[in-house]
Order: sequence, then structure tokens, then C-alpha cells
Amino acid sequence: MEHEQAAARAGVVIRELRKLGEFKQVYRLFDEIWHPEPANAPVTVELMAGFAHTGNYVAGAFAGDAMVGASVGFLAAERSLHSHVTGAVIGKGVGYALKLHQRAWCQERGLERITWTFDPLVRRNASFNLVKLGARPEAYLTEFYGAMADAINEGDASDRLLAV
Repeated sequence: MEHEQAAARAGVVIRELRKLGEFKQVYRLFDEIWHPEPANAPVTVELMAGFAHTGNYVAGAFAGDAMVGASVGFLAAERSLHSHVTGAVIGKGVGYALKLHQRAWCQERGLERITWTFDPLVRRNASFNLVKLGARPEAYLTEFYGAMADAINEGDASDRLLAV
């Protein structure tokens, strides 16, 4: 399968997460990536626990014992998944492998769409989402998240492109 091949090329194993300690690893990984203010974490441990418990998508990519990527999404309207946040080490193919794993997860459940937002002004994000993943832009969302207090977004508008 394509997602397994991508994971092998990236040198990772991707699996769904179910345990509190795993959700804490995701939280720490996202903290290392975005350095958010404590009140502005992309997703909390408690929310991941609730998502996983209710059949939503919470997955991690592991290189040995080290978590090097994770993705969290929730079921949405019209047989779709909204991919809320995905973060991974840059330049290793882990993010691509996670997105393919997410697509396979959706296909296994009969979901027909995946939506997510990204900053269209960051060239590598736009290229990854529109070119590599083949996403279609659906809407431009002005100040979608409001003020964001993290090392990457601080002081910038939180305009996002909704991708499908």
C-alpha cells in the first residue's frame, strides 16, 4: 500500500494512538515544532484522548521509540475528516507519510473527503499541500484562528486556505 511504502521510505512506523502517554508525546512534539504559548497549544492532551476514544483520527509516526510526527483530525459533516493539525520533522518525508496514512484511514471508514487549513503564504506549505498532496483550494479564510501566540505565527495574520 502507498502509505506503508511512504512510511518505509521515511524510516517510520505510523499507528493510531490510544494511550495518555502517547498523547503527551504528541503534545511535546507539537510544542517543539511551534513553541506555542501555554494557552495556545494546537491540541490538548485531553482533547486527543477524547478524539481517540470516540473514533477520530489521532496517529503518530515513530522512528524507533522516538515520535517524529503526529496528526490529529476529527469527523466532520458530509462523510469527511477535518485534519486539524499535522506536524513532523522537516525534510524526511514523515509529513507526507502521515497524510497518506490519514487518507488510507479515511478510505477504510468510507469517508469521502479530508479538509484542512494551511498558511498559503508559506511557500513550502503551499507546494506540499497543492502540488505533492494534490489538494484543491476551496476557500480563503481571513483571520481564521485570530491572534496566534507561537514562534511561527506570532504577529502575522492567521489567514488560511481551506484545502480538500
